Amino acid sequence: MKKILLFFIAMFFIAEFVEAQDIIIPKDKSKSKLTVILIKVSQASSGVVEYKYYNNQEGPTYSMPWSQISMIIPETGETMYPPVEVVENNEYKKSGEDRGNKFKIGVIAGLNFSNFSYKHSGSFVGSVINYGYNESSGETPSYKSGTGFNLGVTVDVRLNKSFYLKSGLIYSNQKVSNSFSASYSYYKEYSDMYLIGTLYDDYTEKYNLNYLEIPVLFSYYLPLNRSGKFNMQFNVGPVIGIGLTGKCNFTGTNSSQGYNLEAYSYNGYYISNYGIDTKYDGYVDLFGGDGSYDYVFITETEGTEDIECENSYQRLNLGLNFGVDVEIYGVSVGFAYVVGLNNYANDSFWSGDRAIITDYISSDVSGYKQRTNSFMITMAYKFAL
Repeated sequence: MKKILLFFIAMFFIAEFVEAQDIIIPKDKSKSKLTVILIKVSQASSGVVEYKYYNNQEGPTYSMPWSQISMIIPETGETMYPPVEVVENNEYKKSGEDRGNKFKIGVIAGLNFSNFSYKHSGSFVGSVINYGYNESSGETPSYKSGTGFNLGVTVDVRLNKSFYLKSGLIYSNQKVSNSFSASYSYYKEYSDMYLIGTLYDDYTEKYNLNYLEIPVLFSYYLPLNRSGKFNMQFNVGPVIGIGLTGKCNFTGTNSSQGYNLEAYSYNGYYISNYGIDTKYDGYVDLFGGDGSYDYVFITETEGTEDIECENSYQRLNLGLNFGVDVEIYGVSVGFAYVVGLNNYANDSFWSGDRAIITDYISSDVSGYKQRTNSFMITMAYKFAL
């Protein structure tokens, strides 16, 4: 991670240590291009361009009429043709798309590949759903990345030379899955008998979260050709996410009520099987709390139950974005990795009973912290103002 951060910092600031140089290309093909420092560019097609040679900046000032010039490529990389609208002191303007323009706005869409990272101070971790398993059985989540999407508007504000502030308003959908399968031996004594057997759970969880995101990225444009139509853009900065909706949908089979337990008398005689095998299908509201589930017993008895719980996640989700865009004629393809910065897990939910769906309750989750990390692929179209 440190190497990646140092790479982006170097790309952002390397331009500050390089002298600006401009290129004048004469109309006369027999003459070589001139590497210069532009001093003044006339706004009239009949005017002249004043310059100093790049390798002799302390020397005299020369001039060349526009009539002898094919084009000028300033240090910004955007080609200038005669006549051109010019501002003194090496700041240039022209009609159409221009690297010197103050704003670039556009639309953006792409894919998110998100996953959860977590840590805890206790010895036991459980998912949002409380399946009733204790420390010895493990009930440890196995989160896997899902495919979501992003869609929104983007704006680049020119700060200085090739440095920009990149922001926008993005609707971001993030999906993560979790599968859980566990079993453990069970034994319980009663006054006239005892139960023995194996309890098990087998579940799949689908997390679907939607955020409104505001990126605040510092960006450096690197021209890859003289026309300035082919660029790379290096981005780094925070992303502020506000949770809009979030659900954990779950489905699976549970035997924690003991369908496959056997009852024996204390003299060793078999009495009968005991308990009810149950199938579940339900959801939990991650930001709002509570939920519900449908159940079907093996006896085909069915019904619906409510889940009463607190919100498992806070709505604020902060990240640090490292990215690069490749832009050709206003169309860009971007790649970014967003590292989660804040713990958004609600401690009172995780240290409590969580979302209970079985009669056997385990709640020994302590010091739980969770973050979301995402890899993003985007496509955008931007135009200058």
